Amino acid sequence: MKLAALLPFLVLAACGPSPKKKAPPVAPVAPHVEPAGGPVALAENEGVASKNNSFLVRLRWLDEVTSEKYLRAELTFADAARGIPAQVAGVAFEPWMPSMGHGTAVDDQTIAASATDANVFTVGGIYLIMGGAWEMRVTATVDGVTDTAAVAARAP
Repeated sequence: MKLAALLPFLVLAACGPSPKKKAPPVAPVAPHVEPAGGPVALAENEGVASKNNSFLVRLRWLDEVTSEKYLRAELTFADAARGIPAQVAGVAFEPWMPSMGHGTAVDDQTIAASATDANVFTVGGIYLIMGGAWEMRVTATVDGVTDTAAVAARAP
């Protein structure tokens, strides 16, 4: 009976507040570079719209998505009309697990702008701590407007 009374407290302690959360790393402003092979545009069915429809982002995994292993992903940004944005700045990437109400550490993350495409960024050091449904929260300032998009992902 005493164990049953303690059970709710033990569950809350297991998923309780995490230590002070470190902000995700932010990429510096990418210089506008005319790519040798032409601009990287998004096709009609590609990309996830940001919360306020100010930009689209396509996430392409560079590694097989799995938990408990560092992953890399490529982010390609487009303006709301699917065009190439003039400037993309302040890119942040936060893996979030909605069912658990928390994200994962971003201490080892790196975000780098492409050397050839001003709207393409590579995120490294992505660590999904457990399998299940995830949301990759991508925040960026695209052509002067800051917004966030949530890209769904699943880790086995």
